Amino acid sequence: MENINVKFAFDFVERDHDWSTDDLYQCYKNVDDNFWPYILGKYINTPKTQLLPDKPGVKIQHKFHGTTEIKALTQSLYFYQIIKESYKKYGKKPLVDSNLLDFGFGWGRMLRFFYKDMPVSQIFGCDPSDESMSYIEKLHLKGVFKQSEFIPETLPFDESFDLVFSSSVFTHLSEHTHLACLKAIANAMNPGGIAFITVRPPGFKERNKAIIDYLAHYNMESSSPNEDYLFVPNENFIVKGHATYGHAVISKRYIHENWSKYFRVLDAKFQAFDPFQVVLVLEKK
Repeated sequence: MENINVKFAFDFVERDHDWSTDDLYQCYKNVDDNFWPYILGKYINTPKTQLLPDKPGVKIQHKFHGTTEIKALTQSLYFYQIIKESYKKYGKKPLVDSNLLDFGFGWGRMLRFFYKDMPVSQIFGCDPSDESMSYIEKLHLKGVFKQSEFIPETLPFDESFDLVFSSSVFTHLSEHTHLACLKAIANAMNPGGIAFITVRPPGFKERNKAIIDYLAHYNMESSSPNEDYLFVPNENFIVKGHATYGHAVISKRYIHENWSKYFRVLDAKFQAFDPFQVVLVLEKK
């Protein structure tokens, strides 16, 4: 019923679209943001629906972010709008003229939202996972994609970026991996470029069972983990002798002490659907 009602509203208000071209930006640039998740999810058909990428199966969607289908896409809409509104406020050039990078693009859930904001030739994605790279062809993703390293020294692009976002990546990284990724992102950005990185604040420690169990172990051993950077490793992810992936919680003090060499913190945005994943808005120095 919801999709029927959305289609009804879409037919009333949506107009001024150029369906004569196969350029996604030209086709969809006038679409209202609130309809966009339904179009991307192919719950509303348009004359150019066949040009849009597919979604993976629900099991894969759930594995990546714990939600599926239209709920996953509408949640992504919040992050997308935070990026657009903040970039309009802080960015040095219009979004349509910017180079954008999705660092850790997964299956392309977030990246595809920007198809209505700029030509796909200005949309880049990198990910170290073979699985994610396979979705480029399987899902018919549009953009420029390259595989990065799990612990990168540099990013695999010659281009520099005006806007970088990384959703649900730094929330899982070991400190060693975190610092390598942060430096690689900063070095790939233009001065004054804007980055959006999500992090888990200290309050998350009381919400996650793996972290609670980990802290209980430390209490029994009469020692304490790093309070400014708490990392609970998943031992199935070992790269060059390092456990790179797990659950990461970082403090405000850690951010100011370790990120300030690369970025100025401009803002921190709250996401109602996930209050324990804060969006940091950063300006490249």
